Amino acid sequence: MRGASSADLAELLGELRRLAAARPVGSRLPAERDLAVRLGVGRAVLRRALRELADSGAIRTRAQSGSYVC
Repeated sequence: MRGASSADLAELLGELRRLAAARPVGSRLPAERDLAVRLGVGRAVLRRALRELADSGAIRTRAQSGSYVC
């Protein structure tokens, strides 16, 4: 993960967890491009954080569809 430290990733994960927790189960998160702009990070860093959230079971991702709260 070039360009972002572990602390940056941890902070981003916290922001994404709060965003997901504020939405009902099954609801779709905003598009990656919109989230990256809103959170001030690159899409590669955002995708890594989303992958970690998916691995933890907090969200699920579907290709060409988006990320959904679990």
